[in-house]
Amino acid sequence: AAATGGGGIAASAAGASASAGTVVWSNSNNVSFGMNGSTITASASYSQSTAPSALVAGTQTAASGSVSFADSNGVTFGMSGETY
Repeated sequence: AAATGGGGIAASAAGASASAGTVVWSNSNNVSFGMNGSTITASASYSQSTAPSALVAGTQTAASGSVSFADSNGVTFGMSGETY
């Protein structure tokens, strides 16, 4: 995402941050990023043999059942058929 006008953008992840210039989302670990108009999109794929055994976020772990992503802080999640 490029900062335009006077507002700018800042992002941080894994201890690194960027507050000027361009923030780049890199495809990795079967997760691909793209753009649809001005919306950043992400898709993930896996096969049964490469499915993760658990998902971890902060101090929480989900090792079975369903995982739900909640909209917050201006980030929204959605599904179209089986596409997230």
